[in-house]
Amino acid sequence: MTLSYHIRPAVLDDALEIAEIHYLGWKLAYEGVVTAAQIEAKRPEQRLDSWRHKMTDTANMVLVGSEQPEGPLLGFIYGGPVLAHDVTREIPGAPKLGDFDCEINIVHCRHAVQGKGLGRALIGAMAHHWQ
Repeated sequence: MTLSYHIRPAVLDDALEIAEIHYLGWKLAYEGVVTAAQIEAKRPEQRLDSWRHKMTDTANMVLVGSEQPEGPLLGFIYGGPVLAHDVTREIPGAPKLGDFDCEINIVHCRHAVQGKGLGRALIGAMAHHWQ
């Protein structure tokens, strides 16, 4: 079931909720895959300054989604200029990283809304902005 979401640019007051969603996303996706220390490094209180920095850097974009304009955050997306990557394999005929001027770096949604269209809505909003 796809729901309707309110998407808006993140503000500094959103930093703790974003950090929490990021941490819970890492736990859900990577527990048992990466070390416990790597997951613990994503704890909200440890990443709060990093998220505030990402939000104040005008080269970046952080969008958040909720069901209601003033409701709790259910997900976020973060992107900006293409970062340095260790991509060594190129696919013939496919674009190369150097062909792009922006990229999505992180998308996480609360477990309760996964598969219900919020990630797609966030990606669509960011793509529309970058058009």
